[in-house]
Amino acid sequence: MNLVSSLGARAPRRRGVALALGVVMMTGPAAPPAHAAPAEAEEDESRQLASAAEKALADGDRTAKGGYHEEATRHYLEAAEKFARLAELIPKDDPYREVKQADRISQAFFCYEQAGATHERAHGERLEGSAALAVSSKLRALVSGVLPRVKPGTDQHAQLSATKAKLEAEVTRQRELETQRELDEHADELVAQQRAERERLAREEQRAREEEAARARQQALERQEAERRRQAQLERQREADRKRGVQLHVGLWTSVGLTVAAGATAGGLLATARTGGAVHQEIVEAAVAAGAYDPASADLCVAPAAAVEDACSKHSSMVTASYAMLGVAGVGVLGTVTFAVLLARHNAKVKSGDRASGPRLEALGVAPRRGGATLGATLRF
Repeated sequence: MNLVSSLGARAPRRRGVALALGVVMMTGPAAPPAHAAPAEAEEDESRQLASAAEKALADGDRTAKGGYHEEATRHYLEAAEKFARLAELIPKDDPYREVKQADRISQAFFCYEQAGATHERAHGERLEGSAALAVSSKLRALVSGVLPRVKPGTDQHAQLSATKAKLEAEVTRQRELETQRELDEHADELVAQQRAERERLAREEQRAREEEAARARQQALERQEAERRRQAQLERQREADRKRGVQLHVGLWTSVGLTVAAGATAGGLLATARTGGAVHQEIVEAAVAAGAYDPASADLCVAPAAAVEDACSKHSSMVTASYAMLGVAGVGVLGTVTFAVLLARHNAKVKSGDRASGPRLEALGVAPRRGGATLGATLRF
């Protein structure tokens, strides 16, 4: 067992100094306090960060002297951010925390001002951007947190107040610029969207025009094909009409020829068989030869003589044949009239193009019968 004694002096009182004696009994080797490791880690981080901040500041000074203003601005902003971080890392139980934080804030603000001056020398305008806004906002928050703990009326309080006022104006300016930048970006985005929308509408309109043109071409082809079919149909119809006209003309002139031939034949037969004609004279001569001639008789064919009977039979046959030819002539006249009407209507239909209501001859036939003939025709209307 180890025995360790500690002697601590407390704050002085009105009556002397109070002494305290503490005895600590330990059963093993002395161990460091539990919070020693985190404290040492924070000190290491602070030392490394302080070294990095000093290096960034030195790099900024070096590049600024060399005329590399963009690089110098970046180094100065990096140094300002690291000094601000050092101000945040100062332990809360440090009795000189406010003083140390004020010093780090001053260093950070100095680096920020150097960054602004370098940027202005390079571009002729004040520093702006998201990085500058982040650093200035962080410094303003640090000043706002430290200033209430600093005794008013002191030089440190006055310096922090002035720094805060500058940072307030700087953050306001940076935020206004950032807001304007966002508005500009939004406006640019809106313009880009509008342009894209116009381009999309133009593409759709172009596609619609192309589709309409394709439909028009297709319709034109369909119309051409329909017209071709119609012309072919008309050509076939014209050919049919031509053949139909030829058939009607043939039928008409055939009927006319039949009428003329039959009429002439019937006229000839009637002329021969009439009273006083050749056949009638033969009957008279046969009756005279048979001794049965009676000039006052109305019918010489009542004589029983064979010669008279033969002459009368010939006369009867000729009269019958003449009547038959008259019937054929009548059929020819009927056919002529029918074909003439059909031909006239056919010609009218061909001229007017109306083919729906015209009659059409389907069949025509002539059948001889005893004592005459029969004409048959089939018409379709």
